[in-house]
Amino acid sequence: MILDAKYDRQALRAEAIAQSHSHQIPLQIFHCDAPLEVLQTRLQQRTGDIADATADLLAQQQLDPFTTAEQPYVTRLDTTQDVEAQLEFRG
Repeated sequence: MILDAKYDRQALRAEAIAQSHSHQIPLQIFHCDAPLEVLQTRLQQRTGDIADATADLLAQQQLDPFTTAEQPYVTRLDTTQDVEAQLEFRG
């Protein structure tokens, strides 16, 4: 299961975690991040897809902090770096 940026709210993530537990589905949360200016540039350069994300919306988006209960599932990835290397390092 892949959940997108809409799951920036803790209540939505809590429901997804509860569902994964009740259905015995393994869960990982990959928190992909980059500096704001990098994200803005990427969004401004996007063309030809169905995503509604724009650089204007980026300023309005705020991630609820991950709770103590969520932390074991979270892997943080800096998308300006080699993501595969980051995942290998976390093994």
